[in-house]
Amino acid sequence: MRRASHEHKSLRGQCKRRWPAAAACGLSCAMASSTYGVVRRVDTTAAIGGNGASWPTAFKHLNDAIAVAVSGDEIWVAQGTYRPDQIDLFPGGTNIRSATFSLVDGVKLYAGFPTGGGNNTFQARNPELYITTLSGDIGVPVDYLDNSLHVVTAQDVTATAKLNGFWIRDGNADSGTGGGIYICNAQPQIVRCTFDSNRAGNGGAVGSSAAGTCVGSTPVFVNCSFVKNVAAAAGGAMYLSGVRPFTGHNCVFDSNTAGGQGGAMFVGCGFESSTVILRNCTFTRNAAAQGGGAMAWGTSCTTSDIVNCIFWGDLPANNEIQVANSATAGITYSDVQQLSGTWPGAGTNINAPPMFVDILVDNLRLRNVCPLVSPCIDAGSDAAVPVDLADLDNDGSSTEQLPWDRDKDTPTTVSHWGRVFDVAAGPGTKVDMGAYESQHIKRLRWDIASNLQGPPPDDAVNINDFLMLLSDWSPTGVPACAGCGADFDYDSQVGITDWLQLLANWCSSTTTPPCIYCKTNGQGPSPVVDGALAVMGFSGLDEYGAWLEQASAEEAYASAVTLALLLGG
Repeated sequence: MRRASHEHKSLRGQCKRRWPAAAACGLSCAMASSTYGVVRRVDTTAAIGGNGASWPTAFKHLNDAIAVAVSGDEIWVAQGTYRPDQIDLFPGGTNIRSATFSLVDGVKLYAGFPTGGGNNTFQARNPELYITTLSGDIGVPVDYLDNSLHVVTAQDVTATAKLNGFWIRDGNADSGTGGGIYICNAQPQIVRCTFDSNRAGNGGAVGSSAAGTCVGSTPVFVNCSFVKNVAAAAGGAMYLSGVRPFTGHNCVFDSNTAGGQGGAMFVGCGFESSTVILRNCTFTRNAAAQGGGAMAWGTSCTTSDIVNCIFWGDLPANNEIQVANSATAGITYSDVQQLSGTWPGAGTNINAPPMFVDILVDNLRLRNVCPLVSPCIDAGSDAAVPVDLADLDNDGSSTEQLPWDRDKDTPTTVSHWGRVFDVAAGPGTKVDMGAYESQHIKRLRWDIASNLQGPPPDDAVNINDFLMLLSDWSPTGVPACAGCGADFDYDSQVGITDWLQLLANWCSSTTTPPCIYCKTNGQGPSPVVDGALAVMGFSGLDEYGAWLEQASAEEAYASAVTLALLLGG
């Protein structure tokens, strides 16, 4: 098959901008009328010929919906795989590599609806459950040589052009730039998207040009992931030239590769200066053959403002960031891996393993179980947490503080409390470094209530934990209690030994001694427990423990109830 030119050509005219493949075939653009501010639906399982007015009459192909969309419209896209060379006229595809999904000014594209639309509301949307893929794998399946040059194109659009919730993969810009998305003179907002396995000469996933008619762009990426993208030269995931600025919040760059500099990101200038603003991003397992495993700046006309980020485990080792030709790399409140010392940043940076939960299964959340607690937890700058530019929570406000971390959970869910969470004080203060916010540290093994029930933790070993231990009581192992929160000695039983351990570690914020953060060897004698035991006629925990060894099960349990009443009072 003859390969199309890798050179990106500016698409002139509405027909070429929205449907270049059709234009190349001499097709005219669809002239269907559109009401301002309508919702157009797309479902890969729909019949050909739909108009998008409802889920039963949805468009089958995304580019047919884009072709008729006007400013103010929303396009709701159901789960499935969509290719840029497919329209109703060519449902099997044209295999024309210049075919692309072109963003339209004022049009919002939302992915992640269930097949058939679910309950026909926006709330039915769940991009993480209903995967919606924009695939450049046209032509011969799994042969990247004939794939789309740019799966998505953002050209001459403002910040009102939005792409939200898509999985964008398998673009191949050849020796050009931006296999996943090509950005030219544009300000798109890209939200909750994953860029996977895209290729290019520069910027495997994202390419922003500042040459010719492409003046400086100002793209915004929020809660996005970039994985396994490849650049033959610079910027495995991103090649940014003439961005004014590029903004990235809560983004993950993992396992991207560059044959030159910048395993994940390369920042250059072209004919425009470049500025990069990053907040709470995580870079790991990226690789660059010529340095800057995570990022590289190529010229002196580039600057950066990077806060609350993690750069760790990229290759070459201890060469996370490469700064050339007097470029300015401003990095603060971040964890940057180095051979020794810390990255310059007014003493706010650290150089310590971030302790990801399990990098082998791509879990880049921060470990939060004592005694292994990530040094990145509560180590960021609250003042640097950005505003919600992309309105992540769809509440109509883009001036509030960013409400979510990369997990996209709202502050009201049980498992996660949003972008800023102080494990000591709760929601609202002390942000972590990196894309994920740790919501709760399991501080004390004996604090059963906090560890099992989730935030907000009470950081106390008290009557609540005692009652939970009694509810798990199984001194003979029947019923088995493997994994019970009160099985402190891991013998699948909750009995006297566990009971005595809990009493030995009785503490709260007002006791003496107080609960000690992440202490695992016992808190010491508790006057509260000793006082309750004295009422029962015991001189202390040792005497009580000796009595328990001789007592019957009924006597032991009765004493526990009495002790619980005294401690609870």
